[in-house]
Amino acid sequence: MVYLVYFLILATILPFTITLSQDPLVQTLTQWVPKEFGFFVGASLIIAMSMFWGKERINTFRNKWLAALLIYAVVHFAWIFWKPILSIDIDGRYAIAHSIIRPFLNIFLGILLIKTLVENLSAGDWVKVSKFLCWTGFILAAYSIFQWFGFDQIFANHWKFRHSNDVVMRKDFMMTFLSNHILSSNYIALITPLCLMFKEFRYKIFFAVMAVSVCMADSLTSFAALGISILAYLVFCSKWRVLLLTMVLLVVTSFYLNGMHKNFFSANSRMNLWKESIATVLKENPFTGAGIGSYPKMHKLGNQMALSAHNEFVQSFTEGGIPLIIIIAGYLITLSRRAIWTILDKRFIMTICFFCGFLGLFVISNGSFPFRFAPLATLGILYIANLESMTGEQNG
Repeated sequence: MVYLVYFLILATILPFTITLSQDPLVQTLTQWVPKEFGFFVGASLIIAMSMFWGKERINTFRNKWLAALLIYAVVHFAWIFWKPILSIDIDGRYAIAHSIIRPFLNIFLGILLIKTLVENLSAGDWVKVSKFLCWTGFILAAYSIFQWFGFDQIFANHWKFRHSNDVVMRKDFMMTFLSNHILSSNYIALITPLCLMFKEFRYKIFFAVMAVSVCMADSLTSFAALGISILAYLVFCSKWRVLLLTMVLLVVTSFYLNGMHKNFFSANSRMNLWKESIATVLKENPFTGAGIGSYPKMHKLGNQMALSAHNEFVQSFTEGGIPLIIIIAGYLITLSRRAIWTILDKRFIMTICFFCGFLGLFVISNGSFPFRFAPLATLGILYIANLESMTGEQNG
């Protein structure tokens, strides 16, 4: 089972195709669809193998919120299928990318994958998975730094072609295999806290290289996620002197990044997009949402179609309405409460590190779309499954 998890991680990272089209939608599809296919194959293999050779079944769905999410997804899918909310005039290209079936299938597979991992991975297995993720994050981070220095001309030229009319900066080259430098730094930032789980010197090197890569990528969401996760780790481990020094460094760096991103809350920014999205759903369909997968056709970022709200909670509220956001909030609160209780009671270093990564995932979810991009969604599923397993799901 552990080797299948390795395969799942690699299957969502490595598939990368280069397109000659400068159409943003075609570029996104060309690079994301192979990774989604990798997730579909990897997740399906793990679920199928567990049915025949898995361990004894336990009731993973004792957590009522996780069960409620699955039930809601099924009911919502059936409702959309028979009473389409997505109007007939959807652009043909978009219809291929965001059908009704695709988001439902991802939700369904994700929940089943969490259940399967909780039932079949032991604490020792999770240690192996953590080490594999650390190695993966280190390789991606080192690769991204090489890209920053211009040693990777294949992807660099690809990026220049895709943005031939834009000013290309060095950080833009740090895309590794993950489409762009922001998503790549998001991925690396989420893995970084896991390096703190191990005492071997090489993991300290891994941590340093990944932290440097995140800072060089100049992504606000990645930097904030890394900063919050490190601060949480220091608090849980009671390392107060290091905590004080880290807070000073984070404040200084944040002022620098704020200067680099002073237009984040400008007229055409994501903040206005979020306000518009929330206002629209409150006015038109607050209890049902506009339909899972409907967001891109409803909203624009500037003059272009917004493929995502760049905020998981805003988009979930827009597409699924009040019931979905209540289910998500209830689940996050329940899981976080159990994790904190376990940390305070038993001080498991694995639980601390995975929960710190989980906090980073929460931060990124407020400024990006981790659960709509296969590599990041895979990390999110692994973190949730670990916390479900290590904190005693029966308490949910």
